[in-house]
Amino acid sequence: MQDNLVSNTADLPLITVITPSYNYDQYLRETIESVLSQGYPNLEYIVLDDGSTDDSLEIVKEYAGHISWGSHPNMGEPATVNKAFAMARGDIIGVVNSDDVLLPGALARVAEELALRTDVVGVYGSWHMIDEGSITLREVTPRDFDRQFMYENLDCFPAVGTFFRRAILDQIQGRDPRLPYVSDLDFWLRAVLLGPFGRIDQALGAFRVHDTSITASRRGKESSAQCLALFEKISLLPNLPGTLKSRKTRRRMKSSAYMLAGRAYGQQSSLARMIVYTKAFLLDSPGYFGRNRSRWITTASAFLGPVYPPLRRAVKAILRDSGSELEQPGTRD
Repeated sequence: MQDNLVSNTADLPLITVITPSYNYDQYLRETIESVLSQGYPNLEYIVLDDGSTDDSLEIVKEYAGHISWGSHPNMGEPATVNKAFAMARGDIIGVVNSDDVLLPGALARVAEELALRTDVVGVYGSWHMIDEGSITLREVTPRDFDRQFMYENLDCFPAVGTFFRRAILDQIQGRDPRLPYVSDLDFWLRAVLLGPFGRIDQALGAFRVHDTSITASRRGKESSAQCLALFEKISLLPNLPGTLKSRKTRRRMKSSAYMLAGRAYGQQSSLARMIVYTKAFLLDSPGYFGRNRSRWITTASAFLGPVYPPLRRAVKAILRDSGSELEQPGTRD
């Protein structure tokens, strides 16, 4: 079915893929090739370099005849993505970061699903977690779309390989430059208020885990504060449905915001992490552990780690194997 779709070029929607680039020259070429090699004939590919100081811009220029590109002084990933949103002409739009990749056949499948499923405003699929050498560590299959769960847990189903209809940009603003650490999660939380996203039973992209990722490098007090600011922002959205305004839901959302805040500290402040995890527990003590299995491990790491270093290392190994506290694609900006 995908082959028939690709061969009938006249009926294909224009898909815009956006790649914000900043100092990932070691991965950028693989990212660009993964998009251009899709074989999708109605493609607009926008690559914007955000003032890189490595060889990223030179790599971008190598593809000048195949992409729309530009460069500007560093202004941050959210602002760079917003600039590309303003340039985009596609009926369908998606963002692929410069250290991630699209998997073969992703664009054809996205176009097919959005043509068939007129009730959804976007689609997402499974994704591979890869390392610095592009070796697949595991495949992650997100749950079926559930807006209530997504809000209560601040859990971002959309990841690399997620695409949405242009109507979303016509109705909401782009990413929030004031919340760079969680700007994509903030965007998705607002987007799903416009309609459901459909899950595709196929791996569409690969998310790279590495020590120099934006998520890892920005951990600390400021990033932790942004997680709490996100809760304040989304809880005041004027178009929240009644089910998301209840006192119970708001307490769960705030508890989840404190969980994200604790993770945002990374290993920089054990005491600060223990404080925010305690607040998360007190806000939602009946469902704190039951709603999310990884909370047991994350909380144990924060409280027991400083006292028992060997246990802390063991807990971190469990987290790494289970993917519970590895970088979350919804909080990497």
